[in-house]
Amino acid sequence: MTSVWACSLADSISTSFWQMPLFRPLMARATAAARPLLRRPLSTAAPKSYSEKMDATGRPVSPHLFIYRFPTIAISSITVRITGVLLTVGASGVASMALLGGVDAPGNVASAISASSVGPLAKFTVGFSLVYHYLGACRHIFWDKTAKGFSNAQMLQSSYALFGAATAISVGLACVSLKPKPKKE
Repeated sequence: MTSVWACSLADSISTSFWQMPLFRPLMARATAAARPLLRRPLSTAAPKSYSEKMDATGRPVSPHLFIYRFPTIAISSITVRITGVLLTVGASGVASMALLGGVDAPGNVASAISASSVGPLAKFTVGFSLVYHYLGACRHIFWDKTAKGFSNAQMLQSSYALFGAATAISVGLACVSLKPKPKKE
């Protein structure tokens, strides 16, 4: 039995060309490789999905992500990236506000937020993003320049120190309020 591919290819080029001793093994391999593709299933039932096949075995499809605890080092690295994204979105928002609402719009919105009851939480959030991302960048620069601190124990210790320092500095920044500038009339 020859494959459809081999026959159509052989028909398009001279048959004597493919019967040369050099191409016989190639044609035999192409024919053998195409045989499984030409077979039809004996059953007319719809093929089962992967999940249905795994359910039939009684085993889980794969370990669920929330079964395992993320390492603190991974959480620290992910937090550095998330704070970078949040700072980018925040800076874009402030710039958009200044473009659309005038030069004083970001300052007016910041003053209104800081005077409200959510002011300390908003200041902590912005402060934590700034401080954590900055300290995480300093840690990476230290790693890049010195090539030290790559053991699991040292990385875990620096991750805890990063979380602790960023939280303490952010709480301090959230408690500080600057006096507003007096408006000129």
